[in-house]
Amino acid sequence: MAPDFTVELIDGGERRLSTLHSEVVMLVFFSSGCPDCQAQFTEMMRLIKNEEPNFRLLAISREETLEETIAFRDKYSFPYEVGIDPDKSIYSLYASMYVPRTYLIDRTGKVIALDIEFNPNNLQSIWAQAEDMAAQNNN
Repeated sequence: MAPDFTVELIDGGERRLSTLHSEVVMLVFFSSGCPDCQAQFTEMMRLIKNEEPNFRLLAISREETLEETIAFRDKYSFPYEVGIDPDKSIYSLYASMYVPRTYLIDRTGKVIALDIEFNPNNLQSIWAQAEDMAAQNNN
């Protein structure tokens, strides 16, 4: 099961992971200075431009300030929820090193897939799996 947490969102408010259990969630941990993270967000935005995802995207910056995280989000025009984890307390529930980390979480809160660092083929595979899961549950 995906460890539960509450994250502060950069646009205000909070998001508790367990409130999303009725949805398929792609959880992405990143750092703005990380080249692999930059490449992953470029690829995610390419995928988003091709077709709006049917699943929930939640991105969380690891050990960064609010200002750094907002600048990163704005650079990629990322239109989904972005949270900050300045002390790594959320990230530490999931890992001890390496970003980006992408977790695919099903509607029951179970981690179905994981990708460590950036590989475009792996991201596309997890993305397709998320779309399939979301479509199956919407029928």
